[in-house]
Amino acid sequence: MKNNKNIAGQSLEILVVEDSRTQAEMLKQVLEDEGYAVRIASDGAKGLYCTRTSRPALVLSDINMPEMDGCEMCRKIKNDHATSDIPVILVSQLTAADDIILGLAAGADGYITKPYQADYLLEEIRQVLYADSPNDNKGREGPIEFSFGCKKYTVTAGRKQILSLLLSTYENSVRQNQKLTETETELKRLNEHLDQQVKARTESLMGEIAERKKIEEALREGKLRYRRLIEAVTDYIYTVKVDDGKVVETYHGEGCFAITRYTPEECMNDPFLWHRMVHEHDRPKVLEYAAKVLSGEHLPPIEHRIVRKDGKVVWVKNTTVPHYDANGKLVSYDGMLSDITERKTVEQQLYISQKLEALGRLAGGVAHDFNNCLCAIMGFAELSMMQLEPGNKLYPNMEAIHSSAHKAAGIARQLLAFSRKQIVETKVLNINDIISDIGKMLKRLIGEDIELLTRLSSGLGSVQADATQIEQVLINLAVNARDAMPEGGELVIETANVRLDDAYAKRHIDLKPAEYVMLSVSDTGVGMSEDIRSRIFEPFFTTKEAGKGTGLGLSTVYGIVKQNNGQIYVYSEEGRGTIFKIYLERVDMQPEKMTAKAIEKVTGHHSNATIMVVEDDAIIRQSTVSMLQMYGYRVLDAIHGAEALAVFERGEHAVDLLLTDVVMPHMSGPELVNRLKRINKNVKVLFMSGYTDEITLHHGLLDSGNNFIGKPFSIVDLIKKIGELIGDGNSGRSELTQIDAGQ
Repeated sequence: MKNNKNIAGQSLEILVVEDSRTQAEMLKQVLEDEGYAVRIASDGAKGLYCTRTSRPALVLSDINMPEMDGCEMCRKIKNDHATSDIPVILVSQLTAADDIILGLAAGADGYITKPYQADYLLEEIRQVLYADSPNDNKGREGPIEFSFGCKKYTVTAGRKQILSLLLSTYENSVRQNQKLTETETELKRLNEHLDQQVKARTESLMGEIAERKKIEEALREGKLRYRRLIEAVTDYIYTVKVDDGKVVETYHGEGCFAITRYTPEECMNDPFLWHRMVHEHDRPKVLEYAAKVLSGEHLPPIEHRIVRKDGKVVWVKNTTVPHYDANGKLVSYDGMLSDITERKTVEQQLYISQKLEALGRLAGGVAHDFNNCLCAIMGFAELSMMQLEPGNKLYPNMEAIHSSAHKAAGIARQLLAFSRKQIVETKVLNINDIISDIGKMLKRLIGEDIELLTRLSSGLGSVQADATQIEQVLINLAVNARDAMPEGGELVIETANVRLDDAYAKRHIDLKPAEYVMLSVSDTGVGMSEDIRSRIFEPFFTTKEAGKGTGLGLSTVYGIVKQNNGQIYVYSEEGRGTIFKIYLERVDMQPEKMTAKAIEKVTGHHSNATIMVVEDDAIIRQSTVSMLQMYGYRVLDAIHGAEALAVFERGEHAVDLLLTDVVMPHMSGPELVNRLKRINKNVKVLFMSGYTDEITLHHGLLDSGNNFIGKPFSIVDLIKKIGELIGDGNSGRSELTQIDAGQ
């Protein structure tokens, strides 16, 4: 290290003005090794500022820089009386004559051309630093004016400066020429050698080239396939390095953001982010899984939930592949997270659908047997009431029995609705008409503190459904919404034509892509948790207090929608309300005109008619026979179809009407009718059943519902139905009185 210090013993300071950080650091190292103090400025403007404020011993500046180039900075330094004595050395590649002339015009004290050796640079700096003062005008002539390239220039540099530039340029030219000569010589040698090699290996080389082309083509195809594969993979791929069973480093692929909404950098900077991301209910099993993986076990994939950065909960499949060293010790493992939320959603829908289907079968069977019992209870209660005077002390008891049985029948009807075994009368209708018809009733139902809003789509398509059942759906959903808004709120009923595509259908089981009419019922109530939402359609499931609900309202809605070939979905969050969306397939037909049903009054009976009752349940058969006999009908009864057929075959009695159950031992009702028609094709038939499965199995034998009555039935309903079938003008004289059902 040389002793480059001023008279005060301080190192001489050189200001390096260079926009390339790398070049500046290299110059700093060379100069500091020589004993200089170095200050760096990144452009001409900053260099000019540093020159004026720190007054360096020398300024070493590149020419081409942003903001202010080296020539402009040099000119400003030399034109400023306070800094004109500071020597400036410009560094340039001097690729054009203009660069040289501009440097001269700027008044630089020295020039160094790139590239240069460190020794040459240091020697040039010493010459400039220890030469005569720049203010010494010896050897400096007046300004020189000349023209070059159609431009006029004025150069104030002295002969020494011009000579320095010429020598620098000459030295660079000599150096470049020397390199070119050396390169040319080496090229000649190599060419001669290559010519010899080419002549000796032409045939071999051609074979190698052909083989290389095949390899290169295979590599290109492989890279292309790999790139396509990587681009197609949207999964989150990660790598974990392990040392002695502990995580020491992690790598997170670009798919990290797509799955978690966290960037790879966020995951790498926070080692515990992954643990917090795992859903709290799944965290124990995931931590246990991770511990086993870190211990070296090779485990199958695990499925669990994570909470994304945006708060959304998604299901992922986490697959790990361990890597071991030569001693079998775990050194790392690769992992891949796949988003399986859509699959899990469909699986959950399938599970709920299968569970509700099983509950529906159970409910339907219970309701069927329940209806058989109620048929007898209601029948005998009505008979007793007809035989007792209203003032009799037993009359209120029978009235209570009849009323309770009627209410129980209502529960049975709701079970049948859930199990999709209720009798339906489908028509082409417009749901907007139904909503308009029951709007006032819904307002009374929900109360004054809840605002009812309807948004009915104009041009709404038609659907084929049971109008009464659709009304029931609206009423039940309105009641459910009312109970969810104890402090008031908004109930919104909306309709729209929608097109559900393949993508939507794949996410919802039992739904096919088609045109639908959407019926939406939403509220601003308390909402539901995920656990409650998964059970709301189960019969008898309720969150209300004891005595406040049967738990059949929403299960009835579910059954009705399914029975009308529709789909229902619920969207809800705690504290954010609930939305029920029902989709019924559109039909390309005009809706039928809806008219109110006239109330009919049965005024007589057919005392001359003979009726055959076929029912395997003894109590129901007895009560039915008693009802008919009460109104003067001649009644024959049989336990099953074979017994009834034997009566017809003997021909001892002329039977006007056959009243038969559908499902019976030995011979079913439809089979009995089939064989009976061969004996007497004119006999009238009335089927009775507890639910419609028995009817739909033999729908080809029925005549549009006119020859069917559902259990349980009242005396009035039975006599009226019989009158419709055998109404031949032989009306009796007694009038049927409707008994109060107690509702």
